[in-house]
Amino acid sequence: MAECHAELVFDDADRSRVWSLYEAAPPPLGYDPGVGVPGWDALTSPGFAVIRLHPWRLRALTGDQFMLSGSRDALNWVA
Repeated sequence: MAECHAELVFDDADRSRVWSLYEAAPPPLGYDPGVGVPGWDALTSPGFAVIRLHPWRLRALTGDQFMLSGSRDALNWVA
């Protein structure tokens, strides 16, 4: 779980970096963001933005901790 502030980013450098990450990722994660999404024909399209997350608290449980044992012990990080 992440508790954070979210911010829309329209900076061309950040959008280019994120666009490239999607294009370069191997299947099944990677894809061309400009295919099949109206208004996203290029990384500088006004409809394409990046969401930057600024967490103030993170909490993590393993699947075993949560599903099998019912434990609520978690790894916690606070800014």
